[in-house]
Amino acid sequence: MGQAFTVHRISKNDIPWVTEIFQTHWSGDFIVSRGKKYYPQDLDGFIACIDTQKVGLVTFREDGDAVELVSLVSLREHQGIGTALVDALIAYAKKQNKRRIWVITTNNNNHAMRFYEHRGLKKVCVYQNAIAQSRKIKPSIPLADECGIPIRDEIEYEYQL
Repeated sequence: MGQAFTVHRISKNDIPWVTEIFQTHWSGDFIVSRGKKYYPQDLDGFIACIDTQKVGLVTFREDGDAVELVSLVSLREHQGIGTALVDALIAYAKKQNKRRIWVITTNNNNHAMRFYEHRGLKKVCVYQNAIAQSRKIKPSIPLADECGIPIRDEIEYEYQL
């Protein structure tokens, strides 16, 4: 296991860093999920830190009796950072008396699918060809990933609380 880390709620001072993460990992200052744009400054979330260095991020939005996990990034893989951030989100959602947490990923993102399933989230829906609509909102979404897998579908996972 890696170094010990802490998890804290995103503050206004963290927004430039969160925006930088969006730029680096999603090629823009917003994310598209189910046909809607989400900007970092409009999302709540948690940040993982080792000492003062930010090493992970989860953003979310409340959605009625559910919480949508909008983004998740660990800058140091296999150290429990992503799991700790998801656990923080689950604890938050339980305190808010939410019914479920849900997240969207794409059909080519096997890493995310394994991660979510390993942590108890279940695949509940495949939105076939949904990325074509997302590309109308965000044309920078590639047609295929670095391995040549076409990026077509959105896949919804959920965690029942």
